Amino acid sequence: MAPYSNLVSDSTLVQETIDLLVDSGGTAAASEIVDVVFKISHIDDELAGLLVADLLKNDRRFKIGDNNTVELQKDDWQSRLLKELDFVVVDVEATGAKTPPNRLIELGAYRIREGRIVDKFSSLVNPEIPIPRFVVALTGITNDMVRNAPVFADVVPHTSRLSPYSTSFAVKGFGIAIAPLEFDLVLGSWTEGRRH
Repeated sequence: MAPYSNLVSDSTLVQETIDLLVDSGGTAAASEIVDVVFKISHIDDELAGLLVADLLKNDRRFKIGDNNTVELQKDDWQSRLLKELDFVVVDVEATGAKTPPNRLIELGAYRIREGRIVDKFSSLVNPEIPIPRFVVALTGITNDMVRNAPVFADVVPHTSRLSPYSTSFAVKGFGIAIAPLEFDLVLGSWTEGRRH
């Protein structure tokens, strides 16, 4: 599956490379990155270039020059006004605030472009476990409401139209820690099924 152009690595090594480049004024030799990030000293420039190129492949935040220098690309989205950005706001509700066994019970998403809602999606989600009374009182979502709702794996494909090419996401809601886990649980099996 081809990587999405709006996703970037959250690898510790990549973050250390970003930190080094920021401290170095935005540019550094691949051999310096290998020395600082990989902790490998006295490496051949060509091999250093290959290691760094592999680490940073498909990451639009970096440009690797012909002379094995790496440049951190300027992305001014942080200095732009909110009304100029394209982003997705995700709202989630869950059966509890901590990871397993808790599951999502509602997923809503709004795609915002230039300050306007241009697309939206909302669905109750069958968590396949009972919703505690406290959560029912907090969210107003009952077991009866989610009994015939789709499971999360069936909801995910409907959200894909909201995310391509967005510069960022804002996530809020009760059980926010559950959302990444839910996506991890189903995206592997969902994408595997789509490939066959």
